[in-house]
Amino acid sequence: MEILLNNALDFFETAEEKNSESKFTVAVVNYFKALISLIDYGLFSKKGIFPKNHEERFKMLQHIFPGLLGIVRDSYGSYRRAYSERLDHEDAGFLREEVLKVAKEIGVLEKFSK
Repeated sequence: MEILLNNALDFFETAEEKNSESKFTVAVVNYFKALISLIDYGLFSKKGIFPKNHEERFKMLQHIFPGLLGIVRDSYGSYRRAYSERLDHEDAGFLREEVLKVAKEIGVLEKFSK
């Protein structure tokens, strides 16, 4: 389970680096990976199981963290756009804030506030 949190921190750190280098599309992808790692960490912490895919993750969120479902859906749209568009500072900033909201909700925000 701790590996998920460590992965989230690594993805977040990489996203921060790429964001500061104005490589916003890469930053968005890594922020999203951080977000999903955090979600999986939270789900495993509460239920002891990992979702197998995005669809299962969404269903689990509806029951376990319903307040996070909208964050994940909105963030997923930005993540998917990263494969066909050049994203900008606003896109990266949006995903960064969503990661921090999720970190706060599952009780690990302090690990992201270095």
